[in-house]
Amino acid sequence: MRYAIVYTEKSSALKSLSESIADEARKNNHTVELYGSKIDKDVISLRTFNKVIIGSHSLGFWKKNIPRDLRTTLKKCQGLLGKKTIVFLKPGLIRKNLALRTLMDYIESESGAFIENFAIIKSRKKAEEFGRSL
Repeated sequence: MRYAIVYTEKSSALKSLSESIADEARKNNHTVELYGSKIDKDVISLRTFNKVIIGSHSLGFWKKNIPRDLRTTLKKCQGLLGKKTIVFLKPGLIRKNLALRTLMDYIESESGAFIENFAIIKSRKKAEEFGRSL
């Protein structure tokens, strides 16, 4: 199976979690490509991937927001309409469910992607388990 992982690079921890997911998925003979928000491309084509994984961290204390760099990167992505998508969140201290719901609502409304699964991933160990489950 071919996976694309699109993630915000505002947090080095999120980059590490994304790489851990990719490494474990590759061990199961999946093809995985990483697209961090600092990627220098005008267009990111996701049409050739079976599934897209989108990762973010929790932003905001009471009101949860989508990181600006992730919003910008998702606007560059082509081929998300109707694509099976998995969302993961590196949670903050509180209101992780609200942050995850805000992220999923944004992705569905802005890109037309179909969210098939989601996860809250706090540690590298959890990221590896998530990667093995793909």
